[in-house]
Amino acid sequence: MAHQPPPHHAMPLTAARTLRVAQWTGGALALGLGIMLRVTNPTQETYTDFATKTVSKLLIRDLCRANDRAPKLFDSLVKNGCQVFQQDGETEIRAFIAHNTERQDFFLFSLYTTEFPIRPLRVLGIFDHFFLL
Repeated sequence: MAHQPPPHHAMPLTAARTLRVAQWTGGALALGLGIMLRVTNPTQETYTDFATKTVSKLLIRDLCRANDRAPKLFDSLVKNGCQVFQQDGETEIRAFIAHNTERQDFFLFSLYTTEFPIRPLRVLGIFDHFFLL
């Protein structure tokens, strides 16, 4: 039998090696990114901390700002309510958020939905950060 030359469509050896190196490099980068995403996928507890601080800050700001618009008759009531809320409100907010939040864990990131009376709060958790949706 005579030796047959390679088919015309065969890739040169150096091009095949380059392609293989590129495939392995791409695979390694994808695997590294996947591992990094999984490791930095925020937990339910981390979300509860974030949401509690965010909601508390907004509610305290709005409650204390109401003092500027309230008639002088209610001045001390609003001021006292603002101080009490700053001291005790965060505990109540944390409990509400923990009880009313559903986490969808997609392994590389999580979606959190907290049901508030007015509307739900939807948040994406990825790379140890949170983004409001």
